[in-house]
Amino acid sequence: CRRIAYQWAKGSLWEDDIDWLFYISLKGVARKFPNTDTATYSMADVLHKEFLSELKLDMDDAVWFCDYLDTIKDRVLFVLDGYDEVAAMNHPVVDIIFNNTYRYIVTSRIKLHPRHYDTYLEGVGFTSGNITAYVDKFFLNVNSTTASQSGSKSTQKRRKKEEIDGDLCEGTLLNEWLLDNPKIRYLCHVPIMAEITCHLWKSDHISIKSKFFSVSEFYSKFVEHLVRRYLTRSGINVSFLGALLLRQDKAVEVLKFLEDLAFRVSVLGETVVKGKLLDKCVDDHADNDADYIVRIRHAGFLIDMGTMNDGGVFDKDYHFVHLSFQECLAGHYIAANLRKQAVVDFIMKHKYNPKHKLLFWFAAGKVKDDPDKLNLLFNSVLRPPRDLVGGYEICLLLRMGEEAMWPDELKCKS
Repeated sequence: CRRIAYQWAKGSLWEDDIDWLFYISLKGVARKFPNTDTATYSMADVLHKEFLSELKLDMDDAVWFCDYLDTIKDRVLFVLDGYDEVAAMNHPVVDIIFNNTYRYIVTSRIKLHPRHYDTYLEGVGFTSGNITAYVDKFFLNVNSTTASQSGSKSTQKRRKKEEIDGDLCEGTLLNEWLLDNPKIRYLCHVPIMAEITCHLWKSDHISIKSKFFSVSEFYSKFVEHLVRRYLTRSGINVSFLGALLLRQDKAVEVLKFLEDLAFRVSVLGETVVKGKLLDKCVDDHADNDADYIVRIRHAGFLIDMGTMNDGGVFDKDYHFVHLSFQECLAGHYIAANLRKQAVVDFIMKHKYNPKHKLLFWFAAGKVKDDPDKLNLLFNSVLRPPRDLVGGYEICLLLRMGEEAMWPDELKCKS
């Protein structure tokens, strides 16, 4: 959605067809209006709150602007992002937006809006062929760029000729490795995961070239990669840390905070980190350290959602670099705090919720080398309430056991 808006603003998309395009995050606009039975809103309220107030225009201007848009409806496009995040709210402001007869593009992860649309498109990410092609091009492009930045033209040509076979070999080796690790290959259907996988493969510090990886192990490598980059940018020499990298003080500080934050967001069933929640989490961890939030943001796990106003750090909303990173870090928090009442309550409430299944996979993978914690996790899942049919419970336990590599010490009490 943002790309559509950006391309239109640049004049490279629908320049002759659309005079006005409005990008609206449905979840964002829903937060700005109280959701009450007596609330009545208009399209002028939406446009004023989302756009016109930033231009110092008042409600009279908003009403006039809406009247003007009504006269050119065929040349107005609303790009509405994230219907699935507001579908269950029954929010009057969302109804107001959809009840107007403008042209729309609506995105939704799961649920479709009940009204009719002329065209439906499904974003499937990379196909299997796309993954193979991306991997091959990644290594060629990375090394070609490196070569072009150093040496004379003759040196660059010689280097390119000498390295091209090696580049193709690296891409071929990674593609073969992905075929041997179908669960990791499945992750690469998401473009950002394919990119990170390639970065990990070419890393001199983090080796993923062993025969088999579980999903939780692989994400642990992702986390290590981001932490290594953060520490390097902070001026810390990480070359000698080796296996102690994640025990370095700054690494512990960042990961402990992010795991707690990811768990709190998961408890709320959210994918967006609200500024108020971030503020509360910082207060619980920072101990009046003014630079604490700066270090957290520089770690690269949280992304500013880019609100239009220039408010402070806690006036904005954030999200993790990918939802699966939030699930990974929340799973690590569960693994480290299995006896905390908040974690016990979460397991009891959400163990059969498909939305949170990855958290349990990641938790099992995290404690695979600690028999006591592993048994505690499995037996926590097996406590009442139980799955009456048993099918989902069996599937969950099998995947958790797979992530934990089925150790001999695992003893479940059904």
